Amino acid sequence: MKPILISCGMGEDPLSQMQAWNWLMALKSGPRSEALRPVIHSDDPEVPAVFAAAEAEIAPSRRGGVSYLETQILSAMEAGDGPVLLATGDCLCLACPTRLADRPTIGAMAHHADPAGATAALTRLWREAMKSEDTSGPSDSDIPALLWDDGLYAFPQGTLAGFGPVWIEWMRRAASRRETPDAMELSDAQLGFALALWQTSQSVTLIADAEHPTDPEVLRTADKLDNHGLLARGGDPLSDQHVVSTNARLRAVRRHWFSNEIFWNFRYRYYPELGSGIGSRGDWLIKKRDLLAPFAKRFARSQVVDIGFGDLEATRELEFRHYLGVDLSERAVAMARKKRPDWSFRQGMIADLPDDSADLVICLDVIIHIGDRETYRSFIAQLLRVSRGVVLASGYNSGDMNAEGIIFFHEPLAESFARAGAGAIEEVGAYSDASLLCVSARTLAESPPPDGRRP
Repeated sequence: MKPILISCGMGEDPLSQMQAWNWLMALKSGPRSEALRPVIHSDDPEVPAVFAAAEAEIAPSRRGGVSYLETQILSAMEAGDGPVLLATGDCLCLACPTRLADRPTIGAMAHHADPAGATAALTRLWREAMKSEDTSGPSDSDIPALLWDDGLYAFPQGTLAGFGPVWIEWMRRAASRRETPDAMELSDAQLGFALALWQTSQSVTLIADAEHPTDPEVLRTADKLDNHGLLARGGDPLSDQHVVSTNARLRAVRRHWFSNEIFWNFRYRYYPELGSGIGSRGDWLIKKRDLLAPFAKRFARSQVVDIGFGDLEATRELEFRHYLGVDLSERAVAMARKKRPDWSFRQGMIADLPDDSADLVICLDVIIHIGDRETYRSFIAQLLRVSRGVVLASGYNSGDMNAEGIIFFHEPLAESFARAGAGAIEEVGAYSDASLLCVSARTLAESPPPDGRRP
């Protein structure tokens, strides 16, 4: 079998990006073929680089003003005649893609309802295209065999080349009738797919989804994600069982692949009331502010850099004169600029900052969200590199705090700083389960002399 091209469309909305990330992680965490070629179609000029790092190709979408799906079809046909899986971002593959693509006919997901007006819509489109009222289109008895969900389509090797152009033509006809009430019950993709099946006499086999009781091949999330960016339960015991097992897979793979940029943009957009977490609300926030107060006085006129400032609730009331906040989330940056217009904020990474950038480097409740151990240790070293004085950082000094795929524990935080070559390390307090450490960025031997000159 030739390499399997599997693609999905992704918008600029944080929900779409979170779904696409889960889609990709489901592929990485499940049984997979070595000959898999994941492609994500997006017109966002600043697609998070983590997608490419996770071995997904990024391709344009809606080229020439057409739909995501049409772009997926055209790109797949240009790629050759190998097997193709066309998916939406909310449709996660649970089975090996080889199993999905290795079938005798085109595969699609069941459509669980027969929308009112489906027969009329299909017949009208057919007759308009044939330019004859006498030309019979699909009848009521034909409809069940033509209606399929638009979450995932599987094309065995060599089948898309002949079917794709016919499908695209019918999708375009359907799109031109979007204002017609009888056509609104079905998507353009469903209408086009149904009439392409009718015209080409193709048959379809079922891709079993999570509503089928045995061995589901896919799981449709229907835009429902919880506040951890994982799949939300819908209340159906059988489907929820598959949601739980799929979330376990996603949490496990986040140990190596967790995107803070994608997650926090999603969280701040769809769960704004939660902010940056429990450390930014209630008694823990009060405790955190109390711990920060002495440092605010000590470094009031110094250069301060805040890495991963999040919702800014912990520091917004402090009177730093020379403050720079750096965060991966563009939404965090936008919120912070409204809260403290007198401070400077930028979207970026700590690696973007030069050595010795600040007298005080603050990093609160950030380290706990780094899933990969090597990335975690590198981040600790970066904090010391950027500071020419003190690092004020919070994290876990004990216990296994891995939770819900967004909180990770690798080793005691004090040990991590010591390993990275920090100077004095002092625990100045705690809130929730986190310890707040005051860390000298250099050992005594490395510290500059009183006149400020470096040795």
